[in-house]
Amino acid sequence: MIITAVTLKGRQDKRREIMQTISGIADQVRRCEGCVGVHCYQDINDRDVFYYVQQWRSREDLDGHLNSKLFAALLGIKSILAEPPRIEHMFRSSER
Repeated sequence: MIITAVTLKGRQDKRREIMQTISGIADQVRRCEGCVGVHCYQDINDRDVFYYVQQWRSREDLDGHLNSKLFAALLGIKSILAEPPRIEHMFRSSER
């Protein structure tokens, strides 16, 4: 399983818009081929920081998503962020 974690630092006045956008995208991504799960979190200490975590069955499934309109839509919210999104891909060490 491949895990993608996107950290989004939003502007305070756009907090609601960011959460609505990533939640809407998550609902659609859950129906994508190879998607195992999608979760949205808000940082407990900084309410302007959001974590968008996806789980993918394989690298091929992840690559397909990274080239999709849904992923482009996620990156499209950068105009309401305080800093560029940070994207990390990982896998369970026991799976390698």
